[in-house]
Amino acid sequence: MWPQSPLLVGLLGVEGALLGLMTPLVDSAGPLGSWLLLLVSLVVVLSLASPVWTLLTSWCLHVALLTRLTWLVIPWPLVLVPVGALLGLVALVALLAFVVTRRHDHHHQNGPVGPALLLVTAHPDDECLFFSPAIQRLRHSSRAAHLLCLSTGNFYNQGNLREKELRESCRVLGIPNSRVTLVDRSELPDDPQVTWDSSLVADIILQHVEKHKIGLVLTFDAEGVSGHANHVSVYHALRNLQSQKRLPSGCRTLYLQSVSLLRKYVSIMDLPLSLLRSQALVCLASLDEYEMGLAMRCHRSQLVWFRWLYILFSRYMLINTFSEDGS
Repeated sequence: MWPQSPLLVGLLGVEGALLGLMTPLVDSAGPLGSWLLLLVSLVVVLSLASPVWTLLTSWCLHVALLTRLTWLVIPWPLVLVPVGALLGLVALVALLAFVVTRRHDHHHQNGPVGPALLLVTAHPDDECLFFSPAIQRLRHSSRAAHLLCLSTGNFYNQGNLREKELRESCRVLGIPNSRVTLVDRSELPDDPQVTWDSSLVADIILQHVEKHKIGLVLTFDAEGVSGHANHVSVYHALRNLQSQKRLPSGCRTLYLQSVSLLRKYVSIMDLPLSLLRSQALVCLASLDEYEMGLAMRCHRSQLVWFRWLYILFSRYMLINTFSEDGS
């Protein structure tokens, strides 16, 4: 069972910071006191069954304590200062996450029922690699979530398998099979070097929007998060619909913001910058939603080693920020 509230993570971060500040006391307590303090901190961490990024933070603290236990000739301030600063930053971000998710939860519980939501992706697995926090957050607003995937992901001739994986992933994310549409057309190949026909993609999106009375469309921005040509093609198609005023009146479009490589792989630590720089919408997954967001595990054919690193460190597994123009 994972923690049900970011508050627990915040408390764990504070606990870690306090242990870091107690490093001089550990020295004066002798080996027995040091081992007892280490044991208590480990019990706290394990009892919370905290997510990986919190465990890594606690691991940094335990390394510092073990360093002191080995009586290495390292003055304690040299250990305390960087570890204490790191843990203090983690505690601040965790408490900020708690405030943001509480505010979002209050809004979703008391806000009106919204129009249907359409997520437009290029390949199976885009929905969980990039958009999971948005799906989880917006689903709580009682929006009927639809997914339009514009290819079968057949780059390695696994189209049939990837379709099954996509539908299972959507089930985990809370999108029923009846609201999942997967397009299989030779003009829309899964290929990072191929730019799709914007007019064709725009027509497919518009047909879906009108059929399901969509009020909000989400997709990639001009950089496509990863720079994939298919992702960028979806952006241009939707922007064309906007510029030509072909979308129904009141239909809103939001584009997932691409970030630098450094920000992309700092997980929850990107939250302060995301809040400061987001233009239209911030979606932050709570920890139970994060666990559901690990729907990438359904895409077994894609779980090569670097995907696991992405799942572990990518901020898109926890944070989605959107702009209204995508540029």
